[in-house]
Amino acid sequence: ELLLDALPSVWDGSCAGQLAPQEDARATKAAKLSTADAELRLEQLSASEAHNKVRAFAGWPGTWTRLSICGAEPIRVKLLQTRLGLPEGAGD
Repeated sequence: ELLLDALPSVWDGSCAGQLAPQEDARATKAAKLSTADAELRLEQLSASEAHNKVRAFAGWPGTWTRLSICGAEPIRVKLLQTRLGLPEGAGD
């Protein structure tokens, strides 16, 4: 709720007096992403973790996984969008 309350002042610029400059000496850089980072291993993540990974890697590099259909050799597929279902019993 605090963020939602603050957003209008960000959009209209009235929060400028409350901002503090970043301390460059304390800043850190994130590691560079690779396509290997975007691999989704379905057996290792919960549904919500997998969903969030697809959202995080949307665009570039995109999330991918290997799927095997009817016992065929696994193929690499790119996941463009995911959606979480309702928890068990939620629709009853």
